[in-house]
Amino acid sequence: MIGPRVGPVAGMRAGNAVGVSSDQIAAPGGSLAAVTRDATSGKYVPASLSEWNQVMAVAGIGSGGPGLLWLCQDASGNLADSIDSLPGTVSGTPILYQQPITGWSRLGVTGADAGTAIADSSSASLPDPATAATLIISYAIIVTAPVAIRNIDVMGTANIGTTRVSTTPRFQAVSGGSVVTGTLDPTGAVRPFVYIDDPIAARCAAYTDQEKLVPTRAATTGKRSRFNFGFVGSLLYRTQFNGAAAQLTDAQIKTLLQTLGWTIPWT
Repeated sequence: MIGPRVGPVAGMRAGNAVGVSSDQIAAPGGSLAAVTRDATSGKYVPASLSEWNQVMAVAGIGSGGPGLLWLCQDASGNLADSIDSLPGTVSGTPILYQQPITGWSRLGVTGADAGTAIADSSSASLPDPATAATLIISYAIIVTAPVAIRNIDVMGTANIGTTRVSTTPRFQAVSGGSVVTGTLDPTGAVRPFVYIDDPIAARCAAYTDQEKLVPTRAATTGKRSRFNFGFVGSLLYRTQFNGAAAQLTDAQIKTLLQTLGWTIPWT
């Protein structure tokens, strides 16, 4: 356990446990020992449904794991789905693969400001957001402020749900015509960009490791899950929970992100 676990993890875990076992057991039960972890950043990047099941068990969330998983380590072409048959079909330009990311051993898929590159799934196998909840988690870095508002994640085809970055720069959450703007600069570091749309609970929200934003929910429809590469930055990892597995509360989403190794200040 000595080596890549010691430096980046010591501060984060010191309050809970000390020593080589500090990341092995976490309440309420289970172990993260078999879950893939970035050797430099210390963040967990579950590489399969089995690994995600371990994460959910440790987080104490019993609703199920994700149904889509883009590991984003591809050398070219579409972003393979490591759980189901929902790859991210890549189109547009420019896009670069396996790019180094400061502070991470993991590589990223990189775009450019005003670029047209996207990774998109519009499969009929996706749940209908009109009747089923969707929860997206993307690890991404926005390096610099864009020259215009740029989308990050997009779900649906009408009254879409979107996370995006403004020119200020600020994180924004969008549902249909409702836009909420955060107060902090999201650029310069890899962050978890999270979006939930839940038609059953009639709620939506967006989160990073900095803040939580809650727009007024619109009735999103249309089967689409998309990541936009139209900003200077990279996507390192992306997963999506569907249906009952996506119906998490704010508290559960916070616990899940903390279990993955992120420090979360919001409630």
